[in-house]
This record gives sequence, structure tokens and C-alpha cells, in this order.
Amino acid sequence: MKETNATEFKKPSTDLMLEEKTSSNNNLRREGDVTVVKIETAISALDSNIEKLQAKLSFIITSCDPRRDLLYQYEKKIATVKQEIESAMEERRRLSRLSQMGAITVLH
Repeated sequence: MKETNATEFKKPSTDLMLEEKTSSNNNLRREGDVTVVKIETAISALDSNIEKLQAKLSFIITSCDPRRDLLYQYEKKIATVKQEIESAMEERRRLSRLSQMGAITVLH
């Protein structure tokens, strides 16, 4: 069976930027080298990413055949995907807290 490398999860830079609630309806805009993203949009993207990672984890777990495959490779892949899920969930919780505090956008 061909081994695939898990994609490395890169945690985005998320410096806080407060913006008045009367801002435009755009979900993101560029400001120089920085993209300003609405928190709701970032949370939605994280939800989608978490869902995809959970599907990937399920696939890896169900495709493992201990009689044919090297278990340590699957264990490593499973651990990597679980860490990616945990990181995405942690970032989502952080953004939710910022949203509750009144932040509207984050820098990415």
C-alpha cells in the first residue's frame, strides 16, 4: 500500500483587530500583506476543515488492515490527523471567545 504524507497543519496568525459593527458586508479584505477575515467566516472555514479531517481520520482507521499493513505507519498517520483536529478545534474555541468579547475580524 502506498504511504501518503499527512498535510502539515499550519496555524494561522490571528492578531486581533476590532472593527465597528457598521463595517461593509465583505467577508474579507486585503490590507497590505495582511488579510482581514470576519470571525464568523473563519469559524465556518474551521468547521469545514474539522469535518474534512474527521472524515480523513475515519478513512484511515477503516482502511487499516493489520495483516497487510505496517501498523506503526497507520498509528503515526492517525496521531497526526488527531493533532490537526485538536489544533483546529482549539483555534475555533479561541475565535468563538473573541467573538463573544465583541471582536468582529481577525488578521490572517
